[in-house]
Amino acid sequence: MSYNFTPLQATSLTRGIIPILIILMVCTISIGCQPNWEENKLSQIVKQNTLRVGIINGPQTYAIGPTGPVGFDYELVSAFGDYLDVTTRIHVYFDHAALQAALQDDDIDIAITGDAVPVQMPTHHQYGPVLYFVNQVLVTAKDAIDITSHTAITVVADSTNQSLLRQQDESNKANIAPSLTMDKREILQRLANNELSATVVDSNTLALMRTRYPQLTIRDVLAQHQKVAWRLHSNKDHSVLAALYEFISQYRASDEFAALESKYFDASAATSTTDMDAMVPQAHHRYQTLIDHFRPLASQLPWQLHAAVAYENDHWQSLDQQVSADLDTLAMTIPARIVGEDRLWMTLAAYFGGAPHLADARALTEQQRGDPDNWIDVKQRYINLSYKRFYRHAKAGVVQGDEVISKVENVGRYYDAMKVLSTPNEKE
Repeated sequence: MSYNFTPLQATSLTRGIIPILIILMVCTISIGCQPNWEENKLSQIVKQNTLRVGIINGPQTYAIGPTGPVGFDYELVSAFGDYLDVTTRIHVYFDHAALQAALQDDDIDIAITGDAVPVQMPTHHQYGPVLYFVNQVLVTAKDAIDITSHTAITVVADSTNQSLLRQQDESNKANIAPSLTMDKREILQRLANNELSATVVDSNTLALMRTRYPQLTIRDVLAQHQKVAWRLHSNKDHSVLAALYEFISQYRASDEFAALESKYFDASAATSTTDMDAMVPQAHHRYQTLIDHFRPLASQLPWQLHAAVAYENDHWQSLDQQVSADLDTLAMTIPARIVGEDRLWMTLAAYFGGAPHLADARALTEQQRGDPDNWIDVKQRYINLSYKRFYRHAKAGVVQGDEVISKVENVGRYYDAMKVLSTPNEKE
């Protein structure tokens, strides 16, 4: 079976939404569904000025980035809070069972997993409008052996993928291995390294991960065109659901929804590779322009490093002064005792991954009896913080450590090239 690895994009759902919205709103205000409009769930949220959102920690749902929280779902649900004119309060969860319990106990108003809606939807939950569609695929490494009933299929515990496998395992012979200690990215990474045998994952996540691990191979498509949506508590009050349908309809009609999808689900933008063959000729050709621009802006770090970061960002298309301002600000947050290249690389790690993640990596380094002032030691902990068993105990949560390290190393190569081009009088 052939398969297009481009992430599946959401299609327009505006057709048919208005009739659904009318039905939901009529149900909400009718005597049988909700006796008092002033006491409905939406009114409570507005009165308390707080939308409580539970969300699974992950790069596409919610994570701490270089300048603060990021994630497709985080940005979208924050926009929903703005639409309601209330404060969005995020509660981060690391496993599905705890998130489901919080929703059931009415500790949160919306639960976001990034998972597809189960084929057999639980009666104690209702789901919002469809955000996008995915396929659920069975994946192995290219050189994996044939899949048999003895092949362990590792999936995230309590996820849609686990329930899908159970539903399709009519003979009850599948070797399903649910994991509480790994997220789906780590499972795919370990699968690519031949540490695991197989998994089931959504097509969006696979497409993004295959940019780094092209050996990951689809062996079967278990479910097609599955809906991804947020969960709400199931009761007779549909006021929040009606508002959510109206918001998504309006947001989708704007350009913002498509831009948000492209930002988080475009696999072509998911890699960071060096481009030395193109960089060096540009540096030769534009050298005086670069030195005139960056040297006056650099106060804490060598100007060549500023130029290298700017090239990594957009190949010197904009020469944005904010890059230099951000770098120097972050450099001043690094303890003074950290000097030399350790200081440079840690500043870059804070720039590309966020200062909170650098603090987590240094703290973990110290816990594991490494040197928190040595970049080589700290770099390894960035990898650790990509793994659920580590990031669930970190203050800033998950970080895509391999991507941060890749960007730091890219800039290191560009920086070396810039130094070679510099004359003795221009070294700093």
